[in-house]
Amino acid sequence: MDLDETQIPGGVYLCQISDSISCGACCGLYNVADPSHENLSALLENRTDLFDQTPRDFDSLSAFALTIENQENQERPYPEFHHCPYLGLVGNNRNRPGCLLHPLGKNNKNTDHRGLSHWGGFACASYFCPTCHELPARYKKILRACVDNWYIFGLALTENRCLGTYFGMIEKLLGHELVFEEVQNNTVFQESVNRFLNLKTTWPYRKKPFNRMGNYFFKDDLYPRETIDYEQLGCTIPPCDPILQSLGTWCRDMTELNHAIQNIDDMIHDAANTLD
Repeated sequence: MDLDETQIPGGVYLCQISDSISCGACCGLYNVADPSHENLSALLENRTDLFDQTPRDFDSLSAFALTIENQENQERPYPEFHHCPYLGLVGNNRNRPGCLLHPLGKNNKNTDHRGLSHWGGFACASYFCPTCHELPARYKKILRACVDNWYIFGLALTENRCLGTYFGMIEKLLGHELVFEEVQNNTVFQESVNRFLNLKTTWPYRKKPFNRMGNYFFKDDLYPRETIDYEQLGCTIPPCDPILQSLGTWCRDMTELNHAIQNIDDMIHDAANTLD
């Protein structure tokens, strides 16, 4: 971590939160041809093994990136969203994504090599995804306490409209704001949140094939999400629309749409019921 939390929007750090949980979404982690957990884990493991054998000089580190690009499928769901070849596994047990060029990385001897990356080291200290700016601090703290694996954390974290809608609908049922101290040790609530977050990988109401697992969260409208034509389906926009869009929902008829909405509503009620 390069900054203390007083310098971070909302005062809640989200990039590297524990020895096993981190987010590499802004480095294009999920912008690969096969964004499955299994493939990404193998991809990051291979990179980390190769990086361990790479001398820390300019030519060798530059050659490392070329080797990775030659080894891996370069098809991208979002072609203009850079995917960094220096993403690997970091930490004492190499069990979370992170920057292999970071000065605290193994064998880097406190030397910052991030200037070799596409965005440079300045990005780590200056860029924060929309979630950092736009999601209330209480939701961000709850998310940090609930999430149980890096893959789902990175997929869910940049979905600020989805997360805001989910937690907001829970609060509406409860009739008051969520309080972090009341949920941080509530394992049943945390399990219900994780079931919701896992919809990013299990949601059945999508066009097939579906390869845009990750979210293009930059505000340049290069890759807008498909909206749901509620008028054509014969209904008004439901409160959970941001969630449905985040999950890539596509329904053929009202029956499917009602099932999708009911699925979301059930999960929101389940979470709220753990706090009654």
